Amino acid sequence: MRGCPRTFATKQDYLNGIETYPEETKAELRRLIAGRFEFVQTAELADGEEGIEDENHQVVTSSETDSETGETVTKRIQLEKRESENARLFRLGFTLEEAQKLAS
Repeated sequence: MRGCPRTFATKQDYLNGIETYPEETKAELRRLIAGRFEFVQTAELADGEEGIEDENHQVVTSSETDSETGETVTKRIQLEKRESENARLFRLGFTLEEAQKLAS
């Protein structure tokens, strides 16, 4: 194989990559660190209720068809950004501190 691998499939791939392709591997680790978050529903907002919208919160509109009446029901949902325990970073076996140390 020539050059930096396109994908890193295991934690060991990252550890090996730090030795041979440090800049590319660090960039990939930084992407893993940044991608450890997900937006989780925290509330369904009532009509006229204001939600929080900032870096860590979003309000989204969802439309569903009621199975009994066939009507379209629109809901406003509050989402909050949280660290996901199922993020790829953690599934690979890294801790946040370990990945940050390698990426710096």
